[in-house]
Amino acid sequence: MPFPDKSFDTGLLFYTLHHAQDPGRILDEASRVLRNNLIIIEESDFPETDHEDEMVKELMVYQALGLSPEFHHNRLSNPELEVLLTRNNFRVELKRDLSSRTTRRVQKVLYIINLSVKAAGKVDSWVRNL
Repeated sequence: MPFPDKSFDTGLLFYTLHHAQDPGRILDEASRVLRNNLIIIEESDFPETDHEDEMVKELMVYQALGLSPEFHHNRLSNPELEVLLTRNNFRVELKRDLSSRTTRRVQKVLYIINLSVKAAGKVDSWVRNL
């Protein structure tokens, strides 16, 4: 991203990482340009999901929307995402399951990551009330 280091107080990744070929690179850049907080809202399949059936449905949606079948979609499981966050030295200050009202049965999770060493362990009250 064409921004200097620590340019922004807070960033939001809203259903982004599962479309990235290299989600770790996105997290690296977020860490570089953010001073304080990273908010991630991401979805993942439940372990019992029939992935082959879901892939066929998604390809039909891609075709209907005019997207290439190669459109990248790599849904991370919650444990995979948490390993990725740990590997990138992100400490999750708050994790909350969110309700899902989609036709596809998925898990939606909110992560709040505090990037500021001085503020470690301190999450604003508005975040705690989500």
